[in-house]
Amino acid sequence: MNVINGEKAILKVVKSCMNDNHSEGKRIRSHKRVTLLRYIRTLFLLPALGMERPIELDNYDGRTLGAITSPNGQHARYRTTDRFLRELSTLKIGNELSLALAGCYYKAFYGTERMPVYVDGHFKAVWTLKNIPKGKHGMMDRVMHGLKQIFLNGNNGHPLLHKTCPGDRHLTKELLPIVEDFEKAIGEEIVNAVVFDGEGCSIDVFRAFDGLNGGREKRIYPVTVMDSNQYRWEDFKIRDGKGTRVVEDSDFEVLKRNKRGKVVSRVAMVEFDYLSNANRRQKEKEEYSMRCALVKKENGKLTAIVTTMSFREISSEAELANLYYNKWPYQEAKFKEMTRYCNLKVNHGFKKEEVFNRMAAKKLKSAEKSLNYDIGRLNNLQEKQEGVKRQMEKRMAQREKAKEKLECQIETIGNKISERKGDESRLKMRLERRERENWRR
Repeated sequence: MNVINGEKAILKVVKSCMNDNHSEGKRIRSHKRVTLLRYIRTLFLLPALGMERPIELDNYDGRTLGAITSPNGQHARYRTTDRFLRELSTLKIGNELSLALAGCYYKAFYGTERMPVYVDGHFKAVWTLKNIPKGKHGMMDRVMHGLKQIFLNGNNGHPLLHKTCPGDRHLTKELLPIVEDFEKAIGEEIVNAVVFDGEGCSIDVFRAFDGLNGGREKRIYPVTVMDSNQYRWEDFKIRDGKGTRVVEDSDFEVLKRNKRGKVVSRVAMVEFDYLSNANRRQKEKEEYSMRCALVKKENGKLTAIVTTMSFREISSEAELANLYYNKWPYQEAKFKEMTRYCNLKVNHGFKKEEVFNRMAAKKLKSAEKSLNYDIGRLNNLQEKQEGVKRQMEKRMAQREKAKEKLECQIETIGNKISERKGDESRLKMRLERRERENWRR
């Protein structure tokens, strides 16, 4: 950690978050630099001393840990280390720590040269009754609750950056973001190729790379493999001085031999229209030309490794093929090592803490939006109802006033008739008219 400046990077990130409001009242704010280093080194050295959790510190009787982590030679105990780990988690600086350490790893192991990176996902099963997103577990061949871990490895096999996503997250959604985060941590454009498996082989991904190159000084290219249902043999073309022609057996060169010197695979550089299968039946076909290292094994198996690089940027077809095949020692083998030595498949957590359900949160957000709309509509209708009530009360008051006026007129006309004042017939007609008006009201 001292050689790659890891402790310095962690301390810088932790101290930058000390003044945030969400860390008020936490004991971590009062820790000195020596104390922070003590806990950081303790957590870092746990796997090296055969310990998986902080609780195992109470059963540790050796002096090695204390001699390395503290000046007085006393190692930290479980209670204080676990409290520091929980307070560190509340700072929510996991992403910042990952980016800071990625920069340290790159400077220590790779320098400043441009390089290819390998991106792949690893499914981690979560044995829980909580309703969390599910994904496909390849080894167990079943769909189950879990997490999707996206790793970015360097061309020497070092895991440089890591993201944890819901189990149903597709690789294409995190492919470019993790590469952009890596270059952001480095501070410069150092990736020239991104190697990934057939899960990310999509025309949308290739076009996303083209869009990314529009805003970059140094170009970046995808390198992946196609499934057998994504191409046909007649789609591959060889370019010569006269144009393009169909691939022949003489176009293949030796790629790999076994220990006895026998040829086990051959390779040829061809051109391929990726959209030829998608719109083969359409009259107006949209072309998207790609370069392809076509690997043919002696058992008849065919592997198509495609890229958007131009021919002048590819030194040989063997180099392109090996660039993809290096994925196994540089990434797939590292998954096995991390599973065995770093407990990649082991889940650590708190029993009383609810597991975040992205799908349920999405439904809850949609329901809240719909509820807010209905509440607003109900408020508008209530305002209209109050307006109608006020109009009704106003009209009822006018009606009562007019009724009282008519009753007074009827009484006046009746008195004149009884006192024989005026024309009796005309008074009776006026009386009948007022009574009809009063009846209508």
